[in-house]
Amino acid sequence: MYTEQSLAKVELRLGLLDASRERLGRCLELARERQDRFGEALVLRTLGEWQLAAGDAGSARDPLERALSLWEALRLPLWRARTLWDLAQVWETAGETGAAAGARAEAMRVFRESGAREARERETRDREARERA
Repeated sequence: MYTEQSLAKVELRLGLLDASRERLGRCLELARERQDRFGEALVLRTLGEWQLAAGDAGSARDPLERALSLWEALRLPLWRARTLWDLAQVWETAGETGAAAGARAEAMRVFRESGAREARERETRDREARERA
């Protein structure tokens, strides 16, 4: 299931949305069948990312919020922060700018505290954007 989820993520990044969506559906069924809460959260987050890539931020809310709840129950702050970052895009699109800004700030705090790659990636992007401006 984890290999299939990773392949779905690759397909998603390559723009192969149909293939990715089918694969993610199978992964979610399997994670639930095996009562794998980590796997379920991982697939739900990827489904949310899929919805965002498909341009449907409204439909991304439910799987991302369900993934967020699972990360909280599992006490996995880095995964929670990654999902919060995605949810910020959903909330921004819905006009919930305060919630989006708060989610991004919280996610960045966790990224920095844990030394996660996301902190370096986003700081590099921000610096490059300032230099271009």
